[in-house]
Amino acid sequence: MQIEPSAATFAARYAAGEAQVVWTTLVADLETPVSAFLKIAGGRPMSFLLESVEGGEVRGRYSIIGLEPDVIFRSNGAAAEINRAPLNNPEAFAPAGAERVATVEAMVAAALPDLGPLIDVLRHRTGTADQWARRIFAQFADGTQLDLTVIAQADIEIRRRGGGAPDFIPLYQVSAPPDSRAPDAQALADGGEPPAARAVTGDQVREWAFLGWCALIDADKYLRRGSLWEAHDRLHQARHHIWALWAAAHGALYPWHGLSQVLDHDPDNLPPDVESTVAGLDAADLYRAARASTQVLATVSAAAAASRRKEPVMPGLRWSRRGRG
Repeated sequence: MQIEPSAATFAARYAAGEAQVVWTTLVADLETPVSAFLKIAGGRPMSFLLESVEGGEVRGRYSIIGLEPDVIFRSNGAAAEINRAPLNNPEAFAPAGAERVATVEAMVAAALPDLGPLIDVLRHRTGTADQWARRIFAQFADGTQLDLTVIAQADIEIRRRGGGAPDFIPLYQVSAPPDSRAPDAQALADGGEPPAARAVTGDQVREWAFLGWCALIDADKYLRRGSLWEAHDRLHQARHHIWALWAAAHGALYPWHGLSQVLDHDPDNLPPDVESTVAGLDAADLYRAARASTQVLATVSAAAAASRRKEPVMPGLRWSRRGRG
């Protein structure tokens, strides 16, 4: 059986990164497209047979068999998804714009140090389940905060067509895909998945700590505005992350449930001075509780980070009346 191109020609083109077709000619008197498909595909999933139209010397002479795809696209209504590692992970589908969003996110994060000294940066997924949006929250040493979301333009258009409020203000739009993939985008392209729900990673601990600091910063903002209810709500949010971090530090089974897991795991082992984080609807009392919360959050963040060998979040942040770093 003669196979084209030759082995030497194929090797040279392969080394040069060139796409090529390997082919041969067979006498197929005893074969049909279906029988050939059954022999070649062997019942493997994600295989297919494309038949050309019947009749005619030109239009009816080709059949195409495909198997073991490198990439799979699928769509459901207006939503499109892509899987770049179907052989390793058949369910690793992400929205079609996810890889590009991850690339732009990494580009923005890499540029942040040019804006000034950073205390810390939080990057995590946000938005609804059917969107692929990435949040970037940066806390600078001079007290400036930058809170951005990277989202696919298609998701914004879908929301607008559905009558949604214009809650995205575009600051920068990428008109063409970047030339290279950032590490986050490569991980997504390789079919990476978040860890199992019960596995609390160091990155998860870091995110909880960061969100706790964000809640306390917001509490200070609302106190300066005189909005006691909103300040009280943010203080409660910060305390939830304190409970979750303490649960993670001490090996509770489901730390993200916060207080309930701390009490289920060991009701006598509470974060030191956590009772000082509780306040009534009084400005002075809320300020006191917020300042106390910074100390408790720093303590539980360090404990949780040590249990996952991660650096504590915002190590240089200190609470003041004005909430400056």
